Amino acid sequence: MKRISVLALVVVVVMLAVVQIMPVAAFTTVSSYSATCSSFSASGTTNAPYVVFYVEYYDSSSGDYMYYAEVFPNSTGSYSHSISFPAFPTGGSSYYYTWGSPTNSVNDYDDEDYFYAELSCQPAQAPGIPAGFVLRPIWCDVAVYNTPNGSPVGSARIRANQTWFVNPVPVPGSDGRDWTEIFAGGFTNGYIPTVCVS
Repeated sequence: MKRISVLALVVVVVMLAVVQIMPVAAFTTVSSYSATCSSFSASGTTNAPYVVFYVEYYDSSSGDYMYYAEVFPNSTGSYSHSISFPAFPTGGSSYYYTWGSPTNSVNDYDDEDYFYAELSCQPAQAPGIPAGFVLRPIWCDVAVYNTPNGSPVGSARIRANQTWFVNPVPVPGSDGRDWTEIFAGGFTNGYIPTVCVS
């Protein structure tokens, strides 16, 4: 009986040693991210003690690569980090990576799944006039609102006797009045009361 106990103890000790030697796979998931030509942020979960953010840019005109990387410690199982870097030149492609790492080295990667996104860094262009919008005169001095009967957009105002591109189909607001979508020249349109539109 004593011999079986000693053998069992030896087996347990060997098993513990093997488990200690085997590396733990460092998994990292990304639940949300934002990538621009000068920043990268992401949040998610990981079982790794460190999370690596790595950004690579390839300039097709010169054939040059640029790299930016940071390692963040993780002890909670979830992370939310961001990095900023000098803006990449326009005309090339940038690549964004996130992975879990067993150490605080940027180069330590254990061949597990990683997050990847690609972005083409192009010059910013203003949007065109939305399809179906028509040029109409405005009859009131009026604030521009973020939604029909919503909140004023800063100090943005439309003046009487100006002409703007608007959506000819009004939408009802929560106040029971009709509101007209107005093209402000950017990526987000505003709204004004339809009674102010000819």
